[in-house]
Amino acid sequence: MKTKMIRSVVTLLSLITLHFSSIAEEAESSVEDALIIPHQAGACNADRQTPIQINNQDHHDYVCGIETIYENDDRKNYYSTTDVEKKAMQATAIRVGRHNVDIKNLDSSGKIVPKYQDSRLCPCEEQFHQEKILGDCSAFKIDGYKDLLATAGHCIISKEVCVTRDLYVFRHHRYDPQQTFEPGIDPSDVYSCVDFYRPKSVSADGNDWAVVKVDREINAPGIAIRQEASNEIDETDVVAIVGYPMGLPSKIADNGKVVYVDEQIFLARVDAYGGNSGSAILNSELLQRGVLMAEGVLAKGAADFCRTQPCKVSKKCQDEDNGCVGEKVTHSRKLHEGIQKLLSEYHRSK
Repeated sequence: MKTKMIRSVVTLLSLITLHFSSIAEEAESSVEDALIIPHQAGACNADRQTPIQINNQDHHDYVCGIETIYENDDRKNYYSTTDVEKKAMQATAIRVGRHNVDIKNLDSSGKIVPKYQDSRLCPCEEQFHQEKILGDCSAFKIDGYKDLLATAGHCIISKEVCVTRDLYVFRHHRYDPQQTFEPGIDPSDVYSCVDFYRPKSVSADGNDWAVVKVDREINAPGIAIRQEASNEIDETDVVAIVGYPMGLPSKIADNGKVVYVDEQIFLARVDAYGGNSGSAILNSELLQRGVLMAEGVLAKGAADFCRTQPCKVSKKCQDEDNGCVGEKVTHSRKLHEGIQKLLSEYHRSK
């Protein structure tokens, strides 16, 4: 009992540090600038395999502090997943702007030619360095509703932006490990925002969620959400995250550990990045049995990279006692409030 109380105190103190992650990252950047050795596309030597040594230490271990890859990098591309994991990825969308996905800009096969951005990931440290960035948030289809998505509240800027700018693209996957190009997008996989509901005051302490209504029925599987608190997640559970880290093609990462739970949020040590906001946090035990159940919606996490110049290296976290707080997740049951209010207000306006 005493040990559990100590762990709870440590976790709560760690939560406080999460609010100051941006300050820490700025300080960390100044350290990085002083230590980075100029090189070609990553902290690698000539054979592009071994990290450069600085004072007999790994360069990125020497520079990095609080981190965001927990233990091993468990993220997987679509081509290396199980059938049920593929189904979860099919249920997930990436939010993009109309300036990146012009539905009128089609190639000879009728696919949309999107505008991708370079990820600037270091090639010797990052397994997905060849992939490009398409969008900036994740979302998922809510099971039982033909045209509703769940996402993070901070991913929704305003009604005007949602309706005039935001698109949601499904099936943005990497299907082949040998794929060396970024594919076009099938217009049937692109959906427009027509309305949304989110809390009036969005915060990562339980109010960072939104429900989005799109322009037509979504041709994709759905992910169920919890109906009540009685069967919710606890600190013995394992979870998986599915979404679009950094805006790269879809990824799923299992083996996430829940480290703290309260009425509003829980903390999970899942491999998440910017772009994963709005991702479904799935119950891993149910997933293995073929059931897609979202325990929560990813709201906020620690800084993604231990350095960003001249290319990006992910932060890696090995143990809870080294400032590895976990990612903030909103309980999925909160989405029911948004579903009912959105449908009620939408139908009233028609």
